[in-house]
Amino acid sequence: MGLFRYLSRNWHALLLRLRPRRGRLTAAHDLASRGEDAAAEFLRQSGYEVLCRRVRLGGVEVDLVAKKEGKLVLVEVKARRAGDLTQALESVDSRKKSRLRRAARSLAKRMQVPLSDVEVDFVFVSFGPSGEQEIHHLPKFLSFD
Repeated sequence: MGLFRYLSRNWHALLLRLRPRRGRLTAAHDLASRGEDAAAEFLRQSGYEVLCRRVRLGGVEVDLVAKKEGKLVLVEVKARRAGDLTQALESVDSRKKSRLRRAARSLAKRMQVPLSDVEVDFVFVSFGPSGEQEIHHLPKFLSFD
């Protein structure tokens, strides 16, 4: 069975791992949630199918899981009130990259696909003082070819 057909039939299995946050949202959680919303909409408009949000894979919470062109894509989203892409990229240190790799391996194993069919993208969302947003998308931030 091809990857696309398998995902079309079984993507709901990913939803079983969703663990929404409970309780009150802090300002940081609210900003993160707004960033994930903006990133998900941006990815949809760019041709991705967003499968789920805040899923735990390999003990790591992944912001978004999507698919595009037969590949599964884990998306790390960073949202800031102000700042630039460099600061956001610096916040993804080697420890976080290692966790994202572990999540990618877990997803590949769970969905029974080769690791080469999984990618990690990075999306940075910057919110300006008057509510405008700027989005930067770095596809294949981590890949496993």
